[in-house]
Amino acid sequence: MSVTINAHQLGRLIDKVRGHIGSEYTEVLHGIRLDVDSTYLYAVATDRYTVAVARYRHDGEQNGEPLARTVPASYLRTLREWISTQEGQFGVTISTKVGRLVFATPHTEMRIPVTDSQEFPDWRGLIRGVVNQPGSEELFPALNSGFLARWAEAGDNIRVRVAAEDKAIAVFADDFIGAQMPARYSGVSPVKQQTFGEAQNAWGWTLLQGADGLDMATDMPAEQDRPYYETDTSVPGTVASLLQQTLRSTSDLLGAPSDDSGAMASFAIAGVNAWSAYRFLAALHQADPRLAEQVVGELAEELDAGDFSETAWSIAEAAGHDPQKWHDDYEAHLLRLPAMGAAAPPPAASPPPPGTRSAPGPPSPRRGPPPPPAPRGTRHLLESHMSTETPTIAPETARHVLWQYGADGGYQPGTGTQRLMEAIDAADMVNVERLRLGFPELVGAMLAAKNDIDGIARLQRIAGGLCCIRCSDTDGPFGGAPKQPLCERCLKATA
Repeated sequence: MSVTINAHQLGRLIDKVRGHIGSEYTEVLHGIRLDVDSTYLYAVATDRYTVAVARYRHDGEQNGEPLARTVPASYLRTLREWISTQEGQFGVTISTKVGRLVFATPHTEMRIPVTDSQEFPDWRGLIRGVVNQPGSEELFPALNSGFLARWAEAGDNIRVRVAAEDKAIAVFADDFIGAQMPARYSGVSPVKQQTFGEAQNAWGWTLLQGADGLDMATDMPAEQDRPYYETDTSVPGTVASLLQQTLRSTSDLLGAPSDDSGAMASFAIAGVNAWSAYRFLAALHQADPRLAEQVVGELAEELDAGDFSETAWSIAEAAGHDPQKWHDDYEAHLLRLPAMGAAAPPPAASPPPPGTRSAPGPPSPRRGPPPPPAPRGTRHLLESHMSTETPTIAPETARHVLWQYGADGGYQPGTGTQRLMEAIDAADMVNVERLRLGFPELVGAMLAAKNDIDGIARLQRIAGGLCCIRCSDTDGPFGGAPKQPLCERCLKATA
């Protein structure tokens, strides 16, 4: 079929809806749908969150079956530029060929590849569902669209309250309030369609062709999975990715082999980094949403470019650090790993399943004593951190760390804490400091036990007078319920 429209009007149709196009990850929405019936040519676009429809009454001389094709977003700029070069008095005839949408004038034509069988949401039914929602028909103020754009800086989300037809609407956002008067005239004449009923009737014939009962929340196509290498450029998408990475890394940590300390450290560090990044992004978004969007966009470009490692090196040097020394220290650490692995004791018995807390039964073997103090330079650095950044250590944390190193007064923690402590033990200094961001209390207690002369004794004082509820033994280690500790001998007796 074919339909003819003035070139200027075709350009206006595209301009009115192009801002509502869906992303490339929802292919059926990534473009503008041109839809023709016996009366109107429609341009439709939606990104699942908004739907925009613009229409033009054609001359009624269309030929053949109704036309419905989606112009891919990648061709819209070219199409719009081609339309702008056409003289206003000439019409543009839109027709279809197999796999093509043809735009023709008396002097030239443009052909765009399309997918003839591509489906598109039933926009008539979706909007019909919105329009037919129950509500007060008396509240139907006209709002100047240019004024509406002014609220964009108020925040990502705003709320409005309409109290009366001819009164100002109230606008609310986080730490923000405002108002906007309704528009009574559109430049040279009163606003058309003064009531909701008039507006509804003007579109009634079109919307009747849509299905009943459709809802934008449930009847829109879902977004396709993004490629694993694709970086999200939106704040909500980045937040979802960071939270997903946090949960995934925690799950991987719990499932990692207990004798693979490198994998455990990697999973723990990945989870801590993802959680830390989420907290920083959430704080930035709370303080300045626009800056958060800008940073996320810039970050996506940097990650896609792939040269952020070189940038980090330059930033570290400019900040007065010595990245070359960091590199050399890490390479030396890697060279020491084989010797450390050969000297390591065999792994302890498997811990209880996740979610349990030392159910009665034979206690896990005691861990070895804390490793010898670190070299002077490293230990000095760690002690400087301990003196200024170590939080208050809770008795329970002290008991867990004492158990880790087989000291009196220790108490076996759950599986997750056991794996986390093994990861902290296996990590180098840089990664220990990263783990400290997410688990400051536990890391502080373990560093105290390993590096402070009186670290174990201090943790024992914090742990307090833990004793067996059967024989009052205070030596430990202890098992049993959290507030009903049993010494090793009594635990075996009750097994």
